[in-house]
Formats: sequence, structure tokens, C-alpha cells
Amino acid sequence: MAEQAYSLELNKTIDAKKAVEMSCKGLLRDCRAFKCSDSCCSIDLTCTNWGNREGKRFFFTPTKNNDLHKIWCNNISQDELSELIIAETRRAKRIIKKNSKIIMLAAPSKSKSESNETNNNSLQRKPSSSFNRQGNSGSDKRESRHIYSLQTFVNLFKEKMTNSSEKNISIENEVVSLDELFVNIDDHIILSKLRIHYGLAKLKYINSDGLLEIRFINNKLKIYSNINQIVRRKNQMFIESIVGTDKLVVVYARGYLIKKDNYYRLNRFSDKFYQDLYFEIPR
Repeated sequence: MAEQAYSLELNKTIDAKKAVEMSCKGLLRDCRAFKCSDSCCSIDLTCTNWGNREGKRFFFTPTKNNDLHKIWCNNISQDELSELIIAETRRAKRIIKKNSKIIMLAAPSKSKSESNETNNNSLQRKPSSSFNRQGNSGSDKRESRHIYSLQTFVNLFKEKMTNSSEKNISIENEVVSLDELFVNIDDHIILSKLRIHYGLAKLKYINSDGLLEIRFINNKLKIYSNINQIVRRKNQMFIESIVGTDKLVVVYARGYLIKKDNYYRLNRFSDKFYQDLYFEIPR
């Protein structure tokens, strides 16, 4: 479900309640003439309670039952996101169990059709061609081995359901294990290679525009991002109550750690940096 959508009739984003009001006035005619307003998703949406001002809830729902919001979509609900993360984690486990490799890809910079998604994403972060040829043989339907969500990799790492030392994750031109992919920044750092660095950090605002400083407590690394982008992910909204306090959070940061003079910076993997950050309350 989504509260806002892009209207194909108006050529702009509109909220569901306003769309219903306009339908009652005859200013909008088709309840299905909407798309997800996140350009990285853009699935077809239908407005509920069309022509009924007395409805209690107004929202947009996927027009096709099997056409869900993309896992990287910012308009996805908390429940939908949780379901997609669980499904992607299960799929990753099945792939590993088949002795195949999962392929880490960045979220697309814009919407793509299912038929073109694989090829177009390969242009962004293209694994070695030998990895693409692996998979089920024969007439069995191939299961996509592309995994996008940082949270899915965190789940695999934390659950320890697979052999964490087995090399079964393809990232760019190397194949690594979960133990190699995840780097505890309190223990050591790896420079210039795509890794997921993690550790305890404090959060504070740098300016009134929402610029957020993420400072790992060992002081080796500071990361900057915008709070307004991060909290668009429904499962990350909790960090607003932590910023500026003494509370610590576990931060997972995906990217390339670079050293310049006496400082470290993290170059992003995805087109949008907040997609390479994941926060958790320490246990």
C-alpha cells in the first residue's frame, strides 16, 4: 500500500484522498491510471475507494496481485518491506543450499521491466561473466540469484544458517564468503574493496537540513548522510529518536573504504547512499 502515487492523467504525484475527491468531481476518470511515484519502482497502482468520499482509508494498491513494490522502493509499507526481506533471505538460502552463488547488485537507478532488469543492472555492477552462467541446468526454471537489499545480507550474516567461511557471494570481480564480506571495524579495516563494514556508532546532526554524522566509536570512520532519506525506509524511522543522544546503534555500511591523509571515507556502492546503510539497536 502507498499513500501517494504518480497520476498518469495529471502528470504529477498526488495522495490517495485527493485522488478520490477529484474522481468524485469527474476530474479524474480512471482508478488504475497511477504508478508508484518512486522512479526506481514505478509499478502500476490502483486507487481504492474510487468515487467514494465516505471511505475510511485511502491508499494505492498494486494493480496486479503478483506485481509488488520493489524491495528498494521508498513508498513500500513496513509490512510489505518485511515480507520482501524475508522472501529475499529465504531465496538466498535456497541458492546457497544448491551450491550456487548469490550475486550482490546495487538497486537500479530507475525502473526497468522484469525482462530487462538483469541486463541493465549488470551495466551498473557487473559480476564476472562466469558467475552469470551458473545456476540450475536442464528444463528447471532458474531462480534469480541477484540479491539487492543490504538487510538481506545482514540477515544471512547474523543467522549463521550457512557456512560463513564458504565463498558463495559474487561481488564485482571476486567471490567472497560472508566472513570476508563483513568487516568489524573495531578489529580491522579493508581498503578499496567492496565490503560491509559494521560497528557501534553515535549519531548527531551537523546542520538544520538534516545532515547526519555517523561516527563509529573507535573514531576510525565518520559517515555522512541525510536523515530525511534514511527514514524514508520504514524500518529505519526509529533512528530519529536516537540522533543527538548518547545511545549507540549498530551501523552496517556497504561500500569502498578509502584512506586520505589521516582520515577514512566510504565510497558508496549504490546510486543512493542511504541504500548502503542499515541501522539496528544493539542487543
